[in-house]
Amino acid sequence: MLLDALAERPALVKPNRKELAATFGRNPSNENDLFESMRELARRGAERVVVTSGSASTVAFNGKEFWRIEPPPIRPLNPIGSGDAFTAGLTWRLLLGEELAEACRWASACGAANALSLSPGDLNFQDVERLAPEVKIRKI
Repeated sequence: MLLDALAERPALVKPNRKELAATFGRNPSNENDLFESMRELARRGAERVVVTSGSASTVAFNGKEFWRIEPPPIRPLNPIGSGDAFTAGLTWRLLLGEELAEACRWASACGAANALSLSPGDLNFQDVERLAPEVKIRKI
């Protein structure tokens, strides 16, 4: 369970909105509820919290600041595996030393690139590079 894992002080937790709702037994009905749930994960030990929502915007929190990440506009062929591609891209960029918001830019581009392929997990790196500049990041 996610709450039990927080005692280990993970560098990152990345639930989607459904997983976040299940973690706390309540659905964040508005943005303030979402932010409070993310703050609670940070208070319990998560260094960074990223909450995805399929093809909708992602919200990221580094313990101090929130960002909204808007994915690039695409026509998806197959979204299966896009959440995993997002997580892989996020991990990749954080390991390169990027700040959370910029890492989320590349993560969003990876998730979108995955959705452009008929085969899950078969993204084209040229698509990632093309889509990354189209990701919108806004501090909240």
